[in-house]
Amino acid sequence: MKKQNQLYIILAIIIILVVLYYQRNRSQDDSSFKFTDLSFGSIEPVQQSGVLGCTDQSALNYEPTATIDSGNCFYVAGCCDVNATNYNAQADSCSQPNNNQIMCVYDQNVGSVTQLNQRIRQLIRESNPFSRS
Repeated sequence: MKKQNQLYIILAIIIILVVLYYQRNRSQDDSSFKFTDLSFGSIEPVQQSGVLGCTDQSALNYEPTATIDSGNCFYVAGCCDVNATNYNAQADSCSQPNNNQIMCVYDQNVGSVTQLNQRIRQLIRESNPFSRS
């Protein structure tokens, strides 16, 4: 609501400046602009309604109930810490909250790659903020 009030104030200032500019710059016989010529409609803020989340079905964090794309889709989940055992330079999940705490392994005895991938998928499902589970 505060931003909406600020928008109205800025809009009012702009209108006043336009009116003052035209009143100052027109000659005696010029009737090209009058304050009474202005008409104002109602200004309604645009609001989106729906479920926010990743709407790309090919993404790892796809949210089937999402109707508005949140811009946080990722396709290669992985650890972004170069010091971790399972660092993945191709990972694009680095901007996800707590990505390195969830994805990174610092132990030399991590088990098989399959076990690690299963654990990563499980952790992604559990940590998806848009998940309905």
